[in-house]
Amino acid sequence: MKCKNCNCQIPLATIKICPNCGEKVDKTVTQSSNKTTNQTPSQTANPNATTTKKANYHKSPTPYDNRHFQMQTATLPRRFFAFVIDASIVSIVSYLLAQLNIPFVGLIFAWLYYAGFHSSSKQATIGKQLCKIKVADVNGIPIRFKQASLRFVGRLLSMIPFALGFILILFTEYRQGAHDFLAHTCVYKK
Repeated sequence: MKCKNCNCQIPLATIKICPNCGEKVDKTVTQSSNKTTNQTPSQTANPNATTTKKANYHKSPTPYDNRHFQMQTATLPRRFFAFVIDASIVSIVSYLLAQLNIPFVGLIFAWLYYAGFHSSSKQATIGKQLCKIKVADVNGIPIRFKQASLRFVGRLLSMIPFALGFILILFTEYRQGAHDFLAHTCVYKK
């Protein structure tokens, strides 16, 4: 399947936005039945018959399989400044919400803040937007709320043993922390 805007090759079951130019991709794909192996008897009888299949955009792609890292990964200083901005916002709002004496309200706010912004159309929290970086899966595809939530849980786990999950960012080829490996994500420059 090719993008109508930039003419780059797009894998069928993984994309609804072109990772090269950002153009929306048509949700239905027509495949010639004589090229498929799962033909129905009526398709075998008529070799010119076509089948319209709806692509499964919710299926997570195999990591590192198509256009991975043709986009530039975010540098450590950008990620750090974005972290400081976001941590400040979350800390202030969580402190104010804690005055309500509702258990775990700060943690719930932090989860909704990070997962909500990362799975939004901006693909970035306020700090990441200011630092011009975004979160996407390892193939450059925007992530969904479930994957963003998994990334948030990974962030919490990354903090436990002396922040070793974050220190991985210094030593991995594509600047991924443990939370990025867990959720199959990466932080890119916009």
